[in-house]
Amino acid sequence: MMDRKLKFIQYFGFITAGMVGTLIAPLLPEVRTALGLTYSQVGAVLSAQSIGTLIAALAGGYAADRFGKKSALLAGSASLLLGLLLIVLARSFAPAFLSMICIGTGFGVYQVAINALCADTSGTNKGAAMNRLHVFYGLGAICGPVLSALLLGQMSWRTIFAVSSIAPLVMIGALFLIRIPGLGSTPCPDPASASTATAASTAAPASALTPVAISDKRSAPKQARFHWYGGSFLLLTGLILFFYVGLEVSVFGWLPSFWDSLTWANAFPPALTSGVFWLSLTIGRLIAGRISDRLGFGKFLMGACLASAVLALSWWAVQGGLPALLLIFVLGMAMGGIFPTAMVSVISQYPGRTATVSGTMSLIASFGGLIVPAAVGRVADQGGISVLPAAIAIVTLALFLASVVTWVPRLARRR
Repeated sequence: MMDRKLKFIQYFGFITAGMVGTLIAPLLPEVRTALGLTYSQVGAVLSAQSIGTLIAALAGGYAADRFGKKSALLAGSASLLLGLLLIVLARSFAPAFLSMICIGTGFGVYQVAINALCADTSGTNKGAAMNRLHVFYGLGAICGPVLSALLLGQMSWRTIFAVSSIAPLVMIGALFLIRIPGLGSTPCPDPASASTATAASTAAPASALTPVAISDKRSAPKQARFHWYGGSFLLLTGLILFFYVGLEVSVFGWLPSFWDSLTWANAFPPALTSGVFWLSLTIGRLIAGRISDRLGFGKFLMGACLASAVLALSWWAVQGGLPALLLIFVLGMAMGGIFPTAMVSVISQYPGRTATVSGTMSLIASFGGLIVPAAVGRVADQGGISVLPAAIAIVTLALFLASVVTWVPRLARRR
């Protein structure tokens, strides 16, 4: 029963985060007209969620480990509610901007705490569990825009935001009814090399196999503490997440504008292209959950990143039309498992500090979401939005290179 309750918290929490976080995009034209915003102000409102996510990544991981994941999730739910209340009452730019910061902060806390909770409670099949968890975020990210588009003709945009506050309220009620144990995840080496690690454990202490989780900072050696914060695997995995989130946000954010610029756009509505991309990401995570543990995290990540690069290069060659839409769909499927698998591959190595590590990874990833789409926008200002496929191809190549640098030496040491 406890396991079911914990799964509900994780799955419903990610549905809530995905739905609330994506509501603003389809409602933005109505919000802009009602509040009299300029396009520069609209851009600031959109980026405000990333600012909130950065705030949560900086403090959320430590807070979840220090005060408990339940307390962190309650704070995140309160932040989502505050953000929704502010946007409902907004009459100018400032409250709208602040509301998106609050929503981004709530989303960031959810991401840090729920990713860590999943790693703590998923046993040995951590790759499958993390990919399955992120499927529910994808479902929320699909439902948010679809429901808002359907309801906009029936009610005002303010009412839609108000109705969506039911989700974080349900989350708060559920959190008060359940006890979340304060535990750390079991160290989980790359599954494909688990047998090798087991054999090696008879000849070496456990601390030689996995990074050290420091539970008593006063008695911990300084060198061990530095290794925990500065380990190359931690930083290199962060680089994978940096490029991945930058890639995901760039495709999701810029794809409708790119599609709208094509003469072929009338055959398929540009607004639906981002929904197609999120649907493909969700399907990809369902598939990744079945194979990432079997292949091993390293082999899966390098294969998925390579497939993404090949598909992005193919999109660059094709540009538009039905073949491009199919390539984008398959690209989303290839990308789907990268984020959750990379996240669990590093979180599971630091039992007792799962939320702090999750926060560190989310912080690095958030910078990717801020920097890469902005860089794509600058390139588009110079060469037009038609350069999007080329820019995406370059980012996927950087993502593949990051996966190789991270995992090839690590896998070679295990042979």
